[in-house]
Amino acid sequence: MADLHRGGFRVWEGALLPSSTRFWVLAASDLGRIRASRWSRILVYLSAIPLLVMSLVRFGTMLASGTERLAINIEVLDRLLSGQVLFAVLLAGMAGGRLIAEDRRTNALSLYLARPLSAGRYLLGKGVALGVLLASVYTLPAVLYVLVEALTAPQFELLALAWRMARTLAVTTLHTGSMTLLALALSASGRKPKLIAIAWIALYLVTDAASEALGGAFRHAAWTDLLSLRRLMENSALWVLHGGSGWSSALVLAGLCAVSVAALRWQVSRMGRSMVSS
Repeated sequence: MADLHRGGFRVWEGALLPSSTRFWVLAASDLGRIRASRWSRILVYLSAIPLLVMSLVRFGTMLASGTERLAINIEVLDRLLSGQVLFAVLLAGMAGGRLIAEDRRTNALSLYLARPLSAGRYLLGKGVALGVLLASVYTLPAVLYVLVEALTAPQFELLALAWRMARTLAVTTLHTGSMTLLALALSASGRKPKLIAIAWIALYLVTDAASEALGGAFRHAAWTDLLSLRRLMENSALWVLHGGSGWSSALVLAGLCAVSVAALRWQVSRMGRSMVSS
């Protein structure tokens, strides 16, 4: 019980929520533990710097040139997303790597999976916690910069802003969902959060290096980009935001999400059955 107490588990003494919404308690608890981590807070604060710099540069350029408005540079959002994904990857490893592994290490999983909290709602609570965290460093900066562009554009067009905002939300949701599910799948595979965090970051780096090496060997064939998580996100962002041939990258990411969900449900259900039988 000492490990459970140190891991954040407390006996609930308040009113019981409906069974369909009890995952929110788990999500709120995990977000509280993530906020208590100093390094997680530092990464969240640092993630705001690129947005701040790019916004100041846009306003400064507008003032220095003496113009009232500036044309939208569609490549700036791409560069912003490329930078923000690094913060999301680090947070997915540091915070997401321990969400399920910590419960396995402290033997809290059997308590969480006791009725009426099912394996699906347990995973939903974990996914919401990590998804909200990643959205704060990836989706939110992109959305705010799109608003900055709209406010400083020569003409404010509501329909154009809504379309650009919808595409931005679509691609960032795909990316944060992919990172959330992959990080949770790794977290469910072990009991040591630090090793899982290292494995997640190594997966991101190794797939990119392997894609680069195979690309050089096979004359940069298109299929080699599908082996790199970084290139999958970059190419899918280009396809959603600007059009092009990156639909295959978006399809691969969606497939990884589906496989991760299936693997997570199988792993958590199997661990729950083994704990009950023991």
